Amino acid sequence: MSEKDSSFIQSPADTRPDRFDEFDDEINLKDIILALWGYRVKIVVISMAITLVIIAAGSFIYLGQQKRSMAKMQISLDFEGVENNQYPNGMKFSTSDILSMTVLSKVYKENSLEEYMKLPVFKTGISVIQTNDSIGFLEYDYAAKLSDKKLNVDQRKRLETEFLEKKRNALVPVYTLLWDTSGVSIPSDIIAKVMNDIMQTWAEYAVRVKGAVKYQIFLTSRNVLSKEDIECEDYLIGVDILRLGIKRVKNDINKLMTIPGAITMRTGKDRISLGDIKYRLADLVNFKLSPLGGLIQHTGISKDVELSRAYLLNRIFELDRKNEEAVGTVSVYERSMDKYMQLAMGVVPTIISGTSVPSSSMSGMTGNVPAMIPQVGSSFLTSLIEMAQENSDAKFRQGITQRIIDAGLERVDIDGELKYYQLLLKQLTNNGSTNKSTKKFIASSKIKIEDTMDNVFTSLMGAIDELNNMYHELCKMNLNPASVLYTVTQPLYMVVEKPIKAKKIMMYMILAWILAEGMLIFLMLAVSSFTRPNTTNRRRQ
Repeated sequence: MSEKDSSFIQSPADTRPDRFDEFDDEINLKDIILALWGYRVKIVVISMAITLVIIAAGSFIYLGQQKRSMAKMQISLDFEGVENNQYPNGMKFSTSDILSMTVLSKVYKENSLEEYMKLPVFKTGISVIQTNDSIGFLEYDYAAKLSDKKLNVDQRKRLETEFLEKKRNALVPVYTLLWDTSGVSIPSDIIAKVMNDIMQTWAEYAVRVKGAVKYQIFLTSRNVLSKEDIECEDYLIGVDILRLGIKRVKNDINKLMTIPGAITMRTGKDRISLGDIKYRLADLVNFKLSPLGGLIQHTGISKDVELSRAYLLNRIFELDRKNEEAVGTVSVYERSMDKYMQLAMGVVPTIISGTSVPSSSMSGMTGNVPAMIPQVGSSFLTSLIEMAQENSDAKFRQGITQRIIDAGLERVDIDGELKYYQLLLKQLTNNGSTNKSTKKFIASSKIKIEDTMDNVFTSLMGAIDELNNMYHELCKMNLNPASVLYTVTQPLYMVVEKPIKAKKIMMYMILAWILAEGMLIFLMLAVSSFTRPNTTNRRRQ
């Protein structure tokens, strides 16, 4: 064989080691499987040992736990606004209110729990958790439906809307009241009483302190007017005090009219309605106070004319000042509305026409707008402005308009009061100089005036009481009484459980086994890697 042929035959053998070197650093799945297969006996033995160790450790932890004795009572909070963490009157609600120190201290003392435990131990053993299994089932059901890849956009959107609606309806505030009585020997009847007392005490606290079942409306009470104070004043002043008191009660009636069911509500033995109270007050003014004021003006009867005159002058001064404030308020709102409308009218022509900035007031706001106009159509910009500003502009204009109306109505009321007091002052001055009534007539008139004022005061107090009774009835009807702020949906029951449940320990055991097996496989591969270079060398040889 020639030298050339010999070199030709040997050349493949000479290049084979180079190919091994080329792929030597790459991961070969077959090599990994073969390496693990070589250690299969060790892996099985060690895996069994790991499994036995993990089972033994998990069993030791679970069986070694100290059992806890738990008292549970499931409750549902039924008052309006609980889904927004609010009481019916709008005040903030939290489950911490149920476990407040005020509530727990009262329950602790009333049930003489100091015989069994200290107050801090009792407080730390009580807890409230929210439980609502229906939401979990609902989410699981719709998760399976929405995972269907065959759904189109409309079907998916319809399912999502349906899910959100059902979830909103299923958001029933269901809670579980827990009491950990571990290590304490308490009779079961006392435990049941304590759990119920906690909820009842919280309901009383919510009503008395938080005002949970009362609308946030301020009503006139008997404390506003005093019969003795009215009798000490001059007749004219006393009549005006009664007139203003009736006016306040009428305003209270208007407040109650806004509560649902107030118009048709009837209370008391006589089944009195808000309309009845309103008409009675109108009759008091028309048939008693107004004639009484006319009698005082005609006869000029007064305990102290100068005091009455000073009172009228002071009232006129105060009403003049309020009238000026009302006029100024209306003027401010009107100027604000005019300026806003001028500003809005100035923006649209600028954007549509693409001309220069229309006014100096707009120069800081729309200086860059004209440069953008030639790039897009005017109809597009007009539609964009309308969509972006329609809602906000409408709300702003409505708010300003409503303020103008309110200020205008206040001004009308002030003007009426002002004219009333000016007329009284004029008549008081004239009657003081021309009155020539006899003493007998004056004496009889005084008796009539005092009797009428007493009658009006009594009727006014009765109307105030009826109005407050109507208010409480409306609160009970709409905001739920204290007895139904909550409902016990599941009676009290005792359970003995371990702090860590078997399901959770099992999950930890599985995770530990997976981690241990991963480490074992990694260790076997690391050991096998030390033998791989020897195998490569043998191949090369």
